[in-house]
Amino acid sequence: SPYRKLVDEIVKNLLRPNLIYDPQLTAQRKEEAAAKVETVYGTVRKGERIVEKGERITKVELEKLRTLAREQRGVSVNLALGVSLFVLGLLGVIAYYIYKFEPGIFDEYRKLLTICLSVLLIMGIARLIVIYGSGKLPMPELLVPTAIASAITAVLVGPNLAMLVSVMVGALLGIMSGKELDVAVEVFVLSFIGGMVAIYALSKLRHRRDLIMAGFYVSLSNIALVFGISMIRSDPLNAMAVNMLSGMAGGLAVAFLTPGLLPFFEYIAQATTDIELLELSDLNRPILIELENNAQGTYYHSINVARLAEAAAERIGANPLLARVGAYYHDIGKLKHPLCFIENQKGENIHDRLGPEMSARIIANHVRDGVEMAKKEKLPKVIQQIIQQHHGTSLIQYFYHKALESGRPVNEEDFRYPGPKPQTKEAAIIMLADAVESAVRASFGKGNPTYPEVRELVNKVISGRVEDGQLDESNLTLKDIKVIADTFVRVIMGMFHERIEYPEMEVRSDEVIPLEKARRRRRAGGG
Repeated sequence: SPYRKLVDEIVKNLLRPNLIYDPQLTAQRKEEAAAKVETVYGTVRKGERIVEKGERITKVELEKLRTLAREQRGVSVNLALGVSLFVLGLLGVIAYYIYKFEPGIFDEYRKLLTICLSVLLIMGIARLIVIYGSGKLPMPELLVPTAIASAITAVLVGPNLAMLVSVMVGALLGIMSGKELDVAVEVFVLSFIGGMVAIYALSKLRHRRDLIMAGFYVSLSNIALVFGISMIRSDPLNAMAVNMLSGMAGGLAVAFLTPGLLPFFEYIAQATTDIELLELSDLNRPILIELENNAQGTYYHSINVARLAEAAAERIGANPLLARVGAYYHDIGKLKHPLCFIENQKGENIHDRLGPEMSARIIANHVRDGVEMAKKEKLPKVIQQIIQQHHGTSLIQYFYHKALESGRPVNEEDFRYPGPKPQTKEAAIIMLADAVESAVRASFGKGNPTYPEVRELVNKVISGRVEDGQLDESNLTLKDIKVIADTFVRVIMGMFHERIEYPEMEVRSDEVIPLEKARRRRRAGGG
């Protein structure tokens, strides 16, 4: 209509635009609005695969991975607390065992340091293998040579503590694997049994090649255990083969790494191994040759003491090799004044010209002289201790009674050895063997004593040491002492076995005939 057009013309002339579209300002406002919106997280279901190997990671996958990392960091606090409590519990068990059954180890901090370092070394190796082997091997934990810690502890400290170390290393490896509980238990079992195999294989270590053989036994054990576990789990053949090869490689690592690491840990522990004792048992060592040449009676006395001590130590579960070697060296101090000891005298007795106090002092000083010579020869500390303790604080009875006969006041302490008393079973056995051998030699010489005579003498000597309190600090039980006495009697009877008395013989160029028969021939004119 004409009015509508008129109104439109008037409005167009009067109205002006007051809102203009600005693209930059619009974009800025959008960003500000988006920033005010709270972040909404998606859901990742259990078992859902976030990204495939080789796929390009988008912002969505990246956010999921970042979220997963944050969640794992939160769980690791609980895990760390749990692992810490578990490890503290294991350490508490080991500490209690040492306190209860082997308290002397607390005084030997070097041995404790050896155990700690060996476990830390294996855990360090395990960490590297788990990190770089995960995703590449079904069970990379099988490559970890955990039995090394058990082997080193068994050789340098003892098999009982080595078993506890096997438990600790196996448990820590199972935790470190980060796998489900059933798999962690399998890892623990494999590690623990491997350690036990190594401990058993080294129970009678005599040569360094025994360390290599122990590793081979661990390797065979791993192969058998992995095969059994794989059969139970119905693993594919390729996974079974890879795991068996990994177990074999872990055992071989024990075989070749242990001999190389042992000298390092020997130095740290300052311990004497059976290998070193075997080297010291060589009778061609200079100090023993000197003993044979210059104190022959003492030398053969030491050989006999070694026979007695080794047999007794074997019977009561002590270290027979240590007992034998300790007996070889127990009297080396007599080299300083060999003719002052009756077994080396072939005529005049020097003590006939000395007072009993002076004689007792000379006799007692062979202990101090022996320790000094052992240090000079760089003999192990355990041998030095045996030399120092093999008489304890016992009484030098012959010269004590000789002093009493003089009628003068006598101080008994002047006629006792300086000590200390034997602190180990081996030192106590050598004390008893030394006293028994001397008494038997003095009582029977080269005769043929009867069994009751030997039994009575052995019991008398040992009872004297017991009543004097010389065995109080040695950990020997009454049962041990009885077994030792029985063993001494058996060995001594073998040393004094019956000999056949052969008739006198006359040697002729063509025959050997009894002398009495030869005389009858001469009387008969038969030549």
